[in-house]
Amino acid sequence: MSQKPAPYVCLELAITLICFAIPKMHIHAHKLLCQLLHLLNLIFGSVQVDTEAIKHAWAGIGGVAMSTRDMGPGTHHDVLDCQFSHWNWQKLVGIIELLQCHLDRVQDELKEQTKALEEFLSQQAERIPEWQRQVLEFEQDQMKPNPFYVKVKGLMEAQVRLQFMKEEADKAARGVLAVHDISPSLFISAGLDLEEEQQHVRVQGELKKAATTGMQIDLAAMQTKLNRGITQFRKIQATYMPATLQLLGDMQLPSTALAEDVPLLLLSALTEAQRVRCCTGLEHIEAWMCNVQRWTNLTWLQNQLHIKSHLLTYKNHVRHQGANTRSQTIVTQNESKIRLHSEKDQTVWEALGKLNGGDETLVGWRGLKREDIHCIEDAEDSCKKEKQHAKWEAKHRAKNSELRKHRLLPVEVDEDIDTEDEGISRGAENRHFTGGMVQGFHPDPALGQGSSVTHKEFRRICATFNHEEHRWQQCTAAVPISVILHMDTEAAVAYALHHADMYQDLQECGIKWWSAMGAEARAEQVTREDGCYGHAMDNNDVDMEADEVADEDERACSNVKSDEEYILGGEGYDD
Repeated sequence: MSQKPAPYVCLELAITLICFAIPKMHIHAHKLLCQLLHLLNLIFGSVQVDTEAIKHAWAGIGGVAMSTRDMGPGTHHDVLDCQFSHWNWQKLVGIIELLQCHLDRVQDELKEQTKALEEFLSQQAERIPEWQRQVLEFEQDQMKPNPFYVKVKGLMEAQVRLQFMKEEADKAARGVLAVHDISPSLFISAGLDLEEEQQHVRVQGELKKAATTGMQIDLAAMQTKLNRGITQFRKIQATYMPATLQLLGDMQLPSTALAEDVPLLLLSALTEAQRVRCCTGLEHIEAWMCNVQRWTNLTWLQNQLHIKSHLLTYKNHVRHQGANTRSQTIVTQNESKIRLHSEKDQTVWEALGKLNGGDETLVGWRGLKREDIHCIEDAEDSCKKEKQHAKWEAKHRAKNSELRKHRLLPVEVDEDIDTEDEGISRGAENRHFTGGMVQGFHPDPALGQGSSVTHKEFRRICATFNHEEHRWQQCTAAVPISVILHMDTEAAVAYALHHADMYQDLQECGIKWWSAMGAEARAEQVTREDGCYGHAMDNNDVDMEADEVADEDERACSNVKSDEEYILGGEGYDD
C-alpha cells in the first residue's frame, strides 16, 4: 500500500514544479526583491504575455460579491453555483470565437514584439553576448547572480549627510572652531529642504486655485509654516552667506509676496564674485547634495509614474461607480507628486549648472524635460494613434486605387508614393519575420509559439466535443429500458440524444467558424501583400476556400475517436 510523502517533501515538490507570479500592474506595489522573484515576465518560459489576463476571471464574479453578502450559506452556494454554471456555459459556446481573438492578438503581438526585439538588439549589439550568457547561467542555476537585479551605485541622501557630519565632528575634535552652532552641512540641508517645501506649496497652490474653502485654509497653513522656516533660515544665512543681506535689501520684496515666491538665495543663486564673501566649503557640500537628490528624485519619479499607470488602469474599470470620485482624487494627488519631483529635478540641474560656471556639460547628466516624463499609458496611446494614422492611410490608398481603376484619377499622382510605401512595408515585413536572429543572438523560441499553441487548443476542443458526443451516445445505450417506466425511458433517451446532438453541433459550427475566419484572415493578408486594400477575391472564392478547409478539418477531427486517443497519441501536448 502506497504512502503519502511527508509534508515537507510535498512542499519541496510544489516549489520546484510551480512558479508563483504576480500580475504586472500590481507588482509595482511590492518590494524590489519580490519583483525579482515573482515578476511574470522574468519567469523562465513565460516570455512576453498579457500578464493582466490573470485578473480577467476575477471581474466575472465581482458583481456577485455584493449581492451575496447578506445571504445565508445555502442561498449563497446556490447563487454562486448558478453564476459559475452560466459563466462556464457562455465560455463553452464561445470558446472558438475566443480562440480566434487570441490568435489575432498573438499574430499582432508577434509582429510588434519581433520588431521591438530587433531594434533593441541592433542598438545593444556589443552587449548582447554578455547579457545572453548571464541570463542563461542564471536560468540554469538560480544561485548565480541575478542579471535582472539593478545595482544602485552611489550614496543615498541620508548617507551623504552622515558623511559630512562625521567630517565636521573630526574637525571639531582637531580643535577647528565652528562658525555657528548649526554646521555647514545642516545649513545647506535646511536650505534644500525649504526649496523643496516651496515647490510643494507652489504645486498645491496651482491645484487648489478653484477649490473649496477648506483647501484654501490648508494652503494658508502651509504658507505660514513655510514663512517661519524661512525666517529661521535667514538668521543662519547671515552668518554663512553675508552677501545675501545686501541682495535681499536691493530686491525690495513687497510685504504681500507669497512664501513660495520668496527667493532663498542659496549658494547656486549667487555669482562667483558673491560666493567669495561666503564661507568656504559650502559650494562642495551643495554640489554633493544636489547630485544625491537627483538620484533619489528620479527613483521617486519612476515610482509615481508606475502608480499613475496603475491608477489610470483602475479608473477605467470603475466608470459610473461611486469609487470613481475617490479614484479621481487619488489620481490628482499622484499627479501633484509627479510635478513636484519633476520640478525638483529641474531645479537641481539648474543649480549644478550654475555651480559649474554655467557650463551644462560639466553637470554630468542630461536635464529632465517635460516631454521625457510619461508613463505606460502614454506610450500605448501614441501606439494607438500610429495605428489609427496607418488605418487612415490605408483607406486613402484604397480610395485612390479605386479611382485609378475607374480612370477617375491619373496614375502618376500616387504612383511614386505607393511604390515607396510598398518598399517600406515590405522592408518592415522582412524585419518582422527574419527568424528572430540578429547579430547571432537567438531569442526565446517560445516567442513565435503562440499561434501553434492556439491551433492545438482548437484541436483539443474539437476532440473534447467529439468525446462528449460519444459519451452521451453511450448514456443512451445504457438506459435501463426494462427497469424504468416507458415514459421515463423516452425522456432519458431524448435527454441524452439532445446533449449528443448539441456537442455535435458545437463541433461542426466551431469548425466552420474557425475555417471561415481563417480564410478571411488569409485573404486580408493577401490583399496587404499585394498592396491593394480592396477585396482580394470575390466572396464566392472566400466561401469556397472556407468550405474546403472546413471539410478538411472536419475529416481530421472525425478521425479522432476519443479525447483519450488524441492525447495518448502524443498530438495533444505542446512541443
